[in-house]
Amino acid sequence: MKKIFFVFLFFLIYIVSMASSGGSTSVFDLGLGVKAQTLGTAYVSAQDDSAGIYFNPAILETLNKIEMQGAYTPLIFDTTYNYFVLGIPTVDYGGFAFSFARITTENIITRDEKGVETGKISQELNEIIAGWGKEFFITNLSAGFNIKIDNQKIGQLNDTAAGMDIGVFYKLQNEIDSKLNLGFSLKNVLQPQIKLLSTEDKFPRQFGFGINYAKSFNSFLKTSFYFETAFSPETDFEHKEGVEVGFFNIIFLRAGYNSYDIKSIGAGLNILDMLYIDYGMFLIDIDTQHRFSFKLRFGESATSAKEQKQKQEMAKIEAKAKELVSKELENMKKQMDEIKKKAAKDEYFKALHYTNALEAYNEGNLQLAEVEFEIVYKMDNNYLNIKYYYDMVKNLIKGKPETYDKNIIKFYQKGVEKYLAGDYEGAKDEWTKILKIDPYNKLAIDNIKEVNEILRNKNTK
Repeated sequence: MKKIFFVFLFFLIYIVSMASSGGSTSVFDLGLGVKAQTLGTAYVSAQDDSAGIYFNPAILETLNKIEMQGAYTPLIFDTTYNYFVLGIPTVDYGGFAFSFARITTENIITRDEKGVETGKISQELNEIIAGWGKEFFITNLSAGFNIKIDNQKIGQLNDTAAGMDIGVFYKLQNEIDSKLNLGFSLKNVLQPQIKLLSTEDKFPRQFGFGINYAKSFNSFLKTSFYFETAFSPETDFEHKEGVEVGFFNIIFLRAGYNSYDIKSIGAGLNILDMLYIDYGMFLIDIDTQHRFSFKLRFGESATSAKEQKQKQEMAKIEAKAKELVSKELENMKKQMDEIKKKAAKDEYFKALHYTNALEAYNEGNLQLAEVEFEIVYKMDNNYLNIKYYYDMVKNLIKGKPETYDKNIIKFYQKGVEKYLAGDYEGAKDEWTKILKIDPYNKLAIDNIKEVNEILRNKNTK
């Protein structure tokens, strides 16, 4: 008997690949997670899913809870696909994930060169992936990579190879009721090379770009749309589309399609935000497949942990700033009379508003402190510690509700502009408008007093 022919085996592998991922070169291109598969595997721009370790490792930055997911999936011709994924988010170091996937085919008939059956063997393909994604450079932009080990066994033949993918993910729009994500991946930047007989099989590089748009209309209805293009110098151009409609964040209906005419429909069930069950039906030329997967999520929300840490950091900054402000405010008050006597008008004006800003901050009025620091910053951005305080207050005020009357702020700023332009009567008119809203406004009273003194001195000359 001469060498065993494996033509039938490789034909099977090709069929599985076509049925699962639209003709890609790796049998694992059907991806992780029935949700992703049902959406046509247009998942390079999805978020908050440990399945991103395969589609785009940059997605791992968006993981919100520890999660485990897995599936046992019968395919065709005695072939099964199994996988397990573990995703772990962190507060400071991004998101990590680990996955193990296996495809096995039993009862493969072997024949000699004359076509005579010589027996049966099995084949096994394993892929282990470790991935990481983290936010870099700017808010909402993350990058990531994975390292994967691919192993293939056919009868007595066995080979193992390593590969690597990289990806980028950007939240272009991140509102409460609408989100727009962009994703880019480069698969096999380090190409795995499997050699069983004399022929070496190298996985080609593949570029993928995707868009995901999600819109929540109310607590009842949420829609998500997925689109992805994928291309490679060595394979055909692909496009993939998917849509998901969610009801009460409990029940989800999905459909997907890709350029190899693989259609899919499915559904998902969210039980108490802990257990997720996904189902998909896949319509292909040679068969109809039914797949299930399960996901378990637990632990503290990474988003809440990050927000809590940010609040603690801001509290530390505020405490330190308050200490510095208190000391500097005390010193400035002591020097004001001397500055007024010796310094020019503009120098006194800067000192006055710098002191006002420190005082407003010390009293917890961040809006007014920002206005006052801005006045000084525009006059002289190197004045004392103005850069530090101005930037700090701008950062602290983000996301906090407005507590100071907008009209008062508007009249106050207009008065300052006219004052700096030498229009003292105009400045007085603007500040007088404040007293009609708030008759006891200390800033308006002090500024009017100051401008009255200037006007008296001009009239006596």
